[in-house]
Amino acid sequence: MSVAVAVLVFAAVVVFAAVVVFAVVVFAGVVARRASRVALTASTDSGSW
Repeated sequence: MSVAVAVLVFAAVVVFAAVVVFAVVVFAGVVARRASRVALTASTDSGSW
């Protein structure tokens, strides 16, 4: 039983780590998109001036 519990705990940790990595990647993508939009708007504004 202890082996089964250890396997279940290990699987839970792996799944949790995968979810955390996925969330970080998505968050980084959103931040990158916002930064690119801000850079584009700033470049267009400076170009208009």
